[in-house]
Amino acid sequence: KSKCSCFHGAVPAPGGICEKGESQRRFRNQVDLDGALCPNPHGRECSGAGSCDGNAFCKCSAGRWGYDCAHALDSRGLPKIVASGNNAQIRDQAASRPRIYVYTLPPLLSGGPGFYSDVWAAITLRVLVSKYRTADPEHADYYWMPGPLRVGSAVDKFKYVKQRWPYWNASVTRADGIARHVTYAGWELDPGKIFSGAHNAVWQPGSKMGILDPQISSEINVASPQREWISLSHNGMSDVQASKGGRLECGICFQGRKDVVIPFKPGIIDIPKCEALRARSIWTHDIPREGEGRDTVFFFAGSHPLPKPGKQPSVRGLRLYAHPHVRADIHRLHKQTPNFKVVNSLLDEKVDPVTWMLKSQFCWVPPGQRYGDPRRHLLSASFGCIPVFTLPNGHFAFDELLPWKSMAVMVNRSDLPNLPAILAKYSAADRERMRTQLRCAWPRLWFSSIYGSCFGDNPRFDAFDALMATLRYRIKDPAIVKPAYASSTDACAQTDRPLRL
Repeated sequence: KSKCSCFHGAVPAPGGICEKGESQRRFRNQVDLDGALCPNPHGRECSGAGSCDGNAFCKCSAGRWGYDCAHALDSRGLPKIVASGNNAQIRDQAASRPRIYVYTLPPLLSGGPGFYSDVWAAITLRVLVSKYRTADPEHADYYWMPGPLRVGSAVDKFKYVKQRWPYWNASVTRADGIARHVTYAGWELDPGKIFSGAHNAVWQPGSKMGILDPQISSEINVASPQREWISLSHNGMSDVQASKGGRLECGICFQGRKDVVIPFKPGIIDIPKCEALRARSIWTHDIPREGEGRDTVFFFAGSHPLPKPGKQPSVRGLRLYAHPHVRADIHRLHKQTPNFKVVNSLLDEKVDPVTWMLKSQFCWVPPGQRYGDPRRHLLSASFGCIPVFTLPNGHFAFDELLPWKSMAVMVNRSDLPNLPAILAKYSAADRERMRTQLRCAWPRLWFSSIYGSCFGDNPRFDAFDALMATLRYRIKDPAIVKPAYASSTDACAQTDRPLRL
């Protein structure tokens, strides 16, 4: 019964739902919930064993419970998954590691407006129907928190889970030190962006510079090394550092070997849908490669924030990065460099980026205009343009598994003046080898089992497989052995093979 009561900061309302409280004042009422759709594993809403209450919450039939009403007791009185619909399986334990238990949270904590919240909903649905889901939280490796983190309620969400279930504290006391609660923010500056609101008392009162409030538990604080939750993020810039006073501060707040960089969904800025990729990709067409029109060494088209006299960047935490923006460096340094095509999209004549990617050997992948997530490598790779990353303290998608140094170039900001000489070291054979590596790694950078395959890739070996493998190999268990090809410097050794066994 306690798990159905309202969480701290919310109040019960007619109909049995929780409505706004003091910490929820950003969201007017349940009408603000985006979509208000209940989970429908195997195409059956609430697993065919409950009804959706209109607030994205499944009210389960007698004898059933869980986020999607898929939990029941077996003849021994033990919890099991009872799914219904096409290809559904009935089991009490996950068929493979990592074993994942999906929490049931109140609507205001599991739904609501969020940047790209549909991405998390799609991945969560994939977990619900996967062989990794377990009905028994006592034997879970990880705990999945439905719904994206949101400005204004992120701390409430963690506190609710910590207070209502014993598994948070049990995870804290484990000797292996692995964060086990998995969530998602979805912002371009995640996970730090989600904690920037005044309604999240993570930052020291009166501070606009990202200084942690010492009164908030270190297990919750986004920048704390003891943070007990994992952010599936699109931005891998790890910028946690100590201030002059010794307090931790950060803007992006990504933590390597704890958080995981995952790819974006198709159909957004810089990541077109499959149809657009296939229409001009070198993987589906016989179009210029080395020596056949790819005569431009380096390409970048984009803008950068224009500095305002006497003002620093307004986004909290961006003072941690040198000003002006790194994009301004590339325009200043290489606008006139021979065989470089550098376009300021605010001031220069517009160009077709795909045409230039097809004509260029290397394509620059900088942070976004506000140091948001980099994503252009997914686009440039399919057009044969090798990514060149300039990311402060950057981590890359599934970099615990994928050999990024074999298929991309990493250039520090301080080395940008020497960029022509750096790129000249790569021969035509080197560049073709890197393109081959990118093609082999591509399936792990696309959620084919969710959004469909672009280039005929097996959806069993997609980004979801890479995510599960990343979580699996963090588990310290002698029974879990990482195959050599899953840590090979050759991405092609992983082609059409599972990253986890």
